[in-house]
Amino acid sequence: MASRSARKESTVDTANTDTSTVDADTTTDVVPAAHYEAETLRNITSFEDALAVAGMTMGKLDDAAEVLGDGFALLRTDGAKAQLVGKPMVLLEWSFYAGDFGDDFAAIRLVVKEPNGSISKYIVNDGSTGVAKMLKQYSDRTGRNGGLVIRNGFRESTYTYCQVCASAKCEVPDIHSKTKGNHIDATTYYIDTSL
Repeated sequence: MASRSARKESTVDTANTDTSTVDADTTTDVVPAAHYEAETLRNITSFEDALAVAGMTMGKLDDAAEVLGDGFALLRTDGAKAQLVGKPMVLLEWSFYAGDFGDDFAAIRLVVKEPNGSISKYIVNDGSTGVAKMLKQYSDRTGRNGGLVIRNGFRESTYTYCQVCASAKCEVPDIHSKTKGNHIDATTYYIDTSL
């Protein structure tokens, strides 16, 4: 097997040139389909068509989330954290990564007990002065990055945030509040440590 540096030296970047990356004796840039007729592929005009064609050819279709994933769903927005308020959970593990605004954010893998007794499994990213800061302080103090039971889930704190001052405490509210968009509603989530 060629070394990485040898492969790199033998590779030519043709992405921004007129040079073809196809062998000279090949008449098309199309990758030949191993399982499908060209006419069948041309007739795919919707997602449903693609599902039908793949199903007829391959049989049962596998769901990537089931066969490649680990069963945990990513909570994609800050607002989605509201569904974790007041629910018992176990934080299996978390890691810290450099955030866009200077502070680390925590990537948390957790299991929530739902009111009907079922469970939900999530990956939550948090870079706030709430959950992330609390976990960072806990990790720094104990050396642990997992195995934390939160009996009452998250709690939320809502407030008005001044984008001009970059703070929940506006320095000149009489001036900043006059311009639409300077003050926005914001929420920070914390680990509920109440008994």
